[in-house]
Amino acid sequence: MANITHTYNYGGVDWICERWVGASSMGIGRGENPINFALPLLLLQISVVSLFSAFFQFLLRPFGKFAFLTQIVAGICLGPSVIGRNKQYMSTFFYTRSVFIIESYEAICFLFICYITTCQVDTRMIKRVGKLAFINGILLFLIPFVWGQFAAILISRKLGGGPVGVPPAEFHHVAIVESTMFFQVGYGVLSSLKMLNTEPGRLALASMMVHDCLSWSFFMLNIAIKINVTLPDKNRAILLSASQMLMIVSIVYVFRPMMQWMMKRTPEGHSLKASYLSVVCVLLFICALWAEFVGLPYFFGAVVLGLATPKRPPLGTGLSDKMGCFVWSVLMPCYIIGIGYNINLSLFSSLGLRPFHSCLSS
Repeated sequence: MANITHTYNYGGVDWICERWVGASSMGIGRGENPINFALPLLLLQISVVSLFSAFFQFLLRPFGKFAFLTQIVAGICLGPSVIGRNKQYMSTFFYTRSVFIIESYEAICFLFICYITTCQVDTRMIKRVGKLAFINGILLFLIPFVWGQFAAILISRKLGGGPVGVPPAEFHHVAIVESTMFFQVGYGVLSSLKMLNTEPGRLALASMMVHDCLSWSFFMLNIAIKINVTLPDKNRAILLSASQMLMIVSIVYVFRPMMQWMMKRTPEGHSLKASYLSVVCVLLFICALWAEFVGLPYFFGAVVLGLATPKRPPLGTGLSDKMGCFVWSVLMPCYIIGIGYNINLSLFSSLGLRPFHSCLSS
């Protein structure tokens, strides 16, 4: 069965339409190719990336446990950098429908990762560590930000600019994003190295929390400035900013008391009820959808909800125990596939030395 795709342009936006063929296949015996259907293809991709990840983890085992690194390498190998050079493979594994499915699961995975890692962090750690955490956090943000802006100026003015159609101002926005180090990534690395309960690990976590506070504040300020510039109606811009603040206030003063009530209803020593876990998942999706409605990234709602979640058991540890296995074993491979699909190392040879100049300047 051929993958028939139609592309239309409406309102300056490309719309891709495909004939719906169902999620599951009737089987090879009835003349259907299972790879053309969403569920078998997704299961095949998850199996392949898990197999490659286990293979690289076996090779790198003498150097320590770096699960995230091996998964990234597996994703790159499955993408256009290595195996993806085969056009038949790319047309089979990464045609239009499969890319949309993977990107959807990738977004859901990152949403849960942001929430699980954030809800396990006690913000009082910053006060216990002391001034060194504030100094490290400020430097973690300022040094990449200053060098990123310098690299943006160098690329746009000295190295002939970037891709065609990209204005030079976008390089400065990219520099802002690149100066942001996601706390969730650092938490995962420290967890794999078993350094969460050590003194250097606590200092690193506290420094990254300070860094994230600065980067998110700057990110929010950048969004507010862009809204005020792009929206001609200033009242609408003020209303949008007020709705963003309303979302944060609602999470802290409405959703947090709901979770505290769940903790009080759970007897000491007992695990979290399945119904309470379902309510937390619904709150997570509400926060993500709300963030999208008010012009913020979807994972911003997950981060705020994670910070507002009570850290004491059974809620803090229970959520990690019940959600973590599914997220890291099932959703994480989808996230890795999406990363590998967007990385093409062969482009370095076609662009010459400009990418290396960009890397050195940044």
